[in-house]
Amino acid sequence: MEHPAVEREKKILKVLVGEPFKITLWEDRTHGHSWQPQFDSTPIELVDEDYERTIHVDTADFGKRTFEFVCSQSGQFEIVFEKRIGWKFTADDRKVFLIEAIP
Repeated sequence: MEHPAVEREKKILKVLVGEPFKITLWEDRTHGHSWQPQFDSTPIELVDEDYERTIHVDTADFGKRTFEFVCSQSGQFEIVFEKRIGWKFTADDRKVFLIEAIP
């Protein structure tokens, strides 16, 4: 069983099977941070991802990273995003999304 704080921090998304849905997260590439999604690829497919730089200065690279997914079957599934830095073995942050896919 997960810690109650983790349960409380889950964001619930209701989606339709076969219809694309997007999750957008703030990313600081200046310090090497990037979000890495982890999910079961049987019911969920990552179909696209994009990065839009929102702060335009030479010394910083901040922006929004958008992930687009499609569920191929109904049910409840988790997508866990871990904010990683290339040289570290552990995540700096985690965001958990509970996907409720309905037909």
